[in-house]
Amino acid sequence: MDPIRSGRPSGWYKQIRSGNIVLAVNGGTSSDPDCGRTFRNYALARPNGNVDRIAAEDFDQKYAPVSETEARAWWNEKYQAVPKVHTRDLHLIAAPLRNAKDFGGYFAFLP
Repeated sequence: MDPIRSGRPSGWYKQIRSGNIVLAVNGGTSSDPDCGRTFRNYALARPNGNVDRIAAEDFDQKYAPVSETEARAWWNEKYQAVPKVHTRDLHLIAAPLRNAKDFGGYFAFLP
């Protein structure tokens, strides 16, 4: 069996420390640019929409399988608590648009 492609199947897992439940799917492989070592990743989805990646070695130490029934009840409860609208401040630094003639007529449609 190939050690890179082997590992836990996709499914529901509980973080041992916090008790939070995630949906874990195979996230493929990554390479360490310094030594060239290849390792497996998992993509972890959470009820708030966040998706994180974690190395398989860390995943194996920090997460334990959980039944789908328990996971679904926990997930639905946490999902209902997520705000329906997410807002955040965005600070945008922009320069004013120069005269359209300076662009060789590219912005000819502007008044």
